[in-house]
Amino acid sequence: MAAPEAHAVHRITVVDRAAGIIGRSDPIGVGWLPDREVYFGELHSQMWLSMGTGTTDEFFSWGRDAAGLDFCAPANHYNWRYEVTEDIWRDLVDACNRWNEPGRFVTLVSYESAGGHGSGHRNVYFRGDNGAFDYWYRRPWGAEPLWEWLEECGWEAITIPHHPRTLGGVDWEHRNDRFQRLVEICSKWGIAEEGGPRSVQAALRMGHRLGFVGGTDSHYGLANQGSYHVNDGNGLACVLAEEKTRDAIWRALYERRCYATTGDRILLDFALDGRPMGTDLQTDLATHGPRTLRMRVAGTHRVDAVEIVRNGEVVLAAQPGVEDWEAEWVDDEPLEALALAPTFGGDRPFVYYYLRVRQGNRQQAWSSPIWLTQADEGPRPAARER
Repeated sequence: MAAPEAHAVHRITVVDRAAGIIGRSDPIGVGWLPDREVYFGELHSQMWLSMGTGTTDEFFSWGRDAAGLDFCAPANHYNWRYEVTEDIWRDLVDACNRWNEPGRFVTLVSYESAGGHGSGHRNVYFRGDNGAFDYWYRRPWGAEPLWEWLEECGWEAITIPHHPRTLGGVDWEHRNDRFQRLVEICSKWGIAEEGGPRSVQAALRMGHRLGFVGGTDSHYGLANQGSYHVNDGNGLACVLAEEKTRDAIWRALYERRCYATTGDRILLDFALDGRPMGTDLQTDLATHGPRTLRMRVAGTHRVDAVEIVRNGEVVLAAQPGVEDWEAEWVDDEPLEALALAPTFGGDRPFVYYYLRVRQGNRQQAWSSPIWLTQADEGPRPAARER
């Protein structure tokens, strides 16, 4: 067998002639990124002690050995079957640390926090080998108290809004750029990208700087499997990290170096003038010139549509009709005229872009956005009336 090319996309086909079966791998991107690898993970499942089935050990075993994922995180919505005790929480932390094996399989200490006052549900992911449960159901709770509690306790954590557009949704009036860096754009509850004031696009238009991840929210404790049957409402977090370790994956999530798919392991790359997805570039919008946006996709099926979304509108649409595709597009419209006015006090005008992909098998993917924000040079404009 010839050695693989240094920078290419490969797929392996295996045939068992005696059994009459054939299998084909997902795309393998050799040298896909110069400085990072793509790791696929499940950030949201429920086990028996929450409102699902199975144990934490079974969840990790399935994720690593059956689904072949690089990382997993349980996001149990506790206080369904049992009130959380310190023993239940410590068992979760211990299981996460027992299954964490750098270079092979990574786990994150995590859970799902709920709250009232329209604040929505947020999954909490801790950076290290420990964490704490906030007992949100014992007192009035919401986004602001959660962030205050995390800061007071000194935890390094990411809080990711879950099903932001359904079941009451998320009130985007609450913003915290330290803890709220990402949003779950797809799960078993559907796709939250568009549609009303709770949608992801509504949050982006207001000025939230949110990268994208997917999470299945399986209630059967099976990572990367649907809640009711196989491939029903999947969601994957696809992370661009320097290595397969807990800290590297957490940092890549925090940096928004990640993208989301509806379950397939699509390879995706999106850059603006060489800056990767997740970047918030401070610049002078009045003098910033044309922007070169680079797109690359290696699909698990025929790629039917690739779209660049700018400020919520499609500004470039391509129909590749192939599995592997790449292109560049130059946006030469003046940035200052495109800029969205700030909603939050202290914010500045901005423009954002992200990439959306649709395949022939109905699978989708979204890159995290890239922002161009007016550099802080003098007095900031007043916040827009809300």
